[in-house]
Amino acid sequence: MLLSAIFGLLRSPIRALGDDGADIGARRVKEVDGLGFYLLLQVALLVFGLLIWIMPLINKASVNPINLGVALVLIWISELIGRGLFYSLHMTTGL
Repeated sequence: MLLSAIFGLLRSPIRALGDDGADIGARRVKEVDGLGFYLLLQVALLVFGLLIWIMPLINKASVNPINLGVALVLIWISELIGRGLFYSLHMTTGL
């Protein structure tokens, strides 16, 4: 109930403009080329980085610093892609 009230408050300024909020978001997301590919790439890099980082902990094996470095780089690239998507969506299409 609390969540529906919060979502209602968030959508009320959009409804005041006369358009449905979901329609505005869907139109603007379509304006960004390759959004799905970049989101898939971001999630895949994040998952692979976390798996490389966590697998030695699960297997109780010795931690290799090279593997941790590779995991850090993958997570860092994933973060940069996420920030690029955020700024491209919010600064150009105004979501």
